[in-house]
Amino acid sequence: SMTKSFDDFFNEMVMLEYSEPVTFLERLTKITDPTIEQLVPWKLDLYQRRVVRDRSRFKIINKSRKTGISTAITGWAFHTVLTEPNIDIAMVSTAERIAYEMMDKVKGIANTLPQALTPSYEINRNEKFMMPNKSRILSLPASPQTIRGLGLKGKTYVIFDEFAAASAREPGLWD
Repeated sequence: SMTKSFDDFFNEMVMLEYSEPVTFLERLTKITDPTIEQLVPWKLDLYQRRVVRDRSRFKIINKSRKTGISTAITGWAFHTVLTEPNIDIAMVSTAERIAYEMMDKVKGIANTLPQALTPSYEINRNEKFMMPNKSRILSLPASPQTIRGLGLKGKTYVIFDEFAAASAREPGLWD
């Protein structure tokens, strides 16, 4: 039997640890603290951890505004496209401005990784974040035209932010 070198073992343990999204986000990324307008290490609240770790196929979150769930979900999305190849994540928001803000959150999280771990990514316009592993995040306003023209491939996650507002405003979304 082949024995592993300590370096191989160490690298394997690091990869295993960082494959878990909460550990990855808290140890390697930073987030802007709105009270001091500065980057601080990201410490997820318990309810954010539950959302990020939940592997259910469908999740419905009934919450009040400004609780950090959208931010936690963008962290999960970034971790997912970083660690899984050929994944599409479509983040659908109530308006174009909100869609751009969601993408800015993803970019902001990506840009706080330590230099050695920062992946090369490509941004097409404001709505597509593409990784070298062919995984991508699309952030779009909720309209039937944008959803139909997505061209999603392979394994896809769709996140509706403020879903009730989107479904009321755009009944054609479900045709």
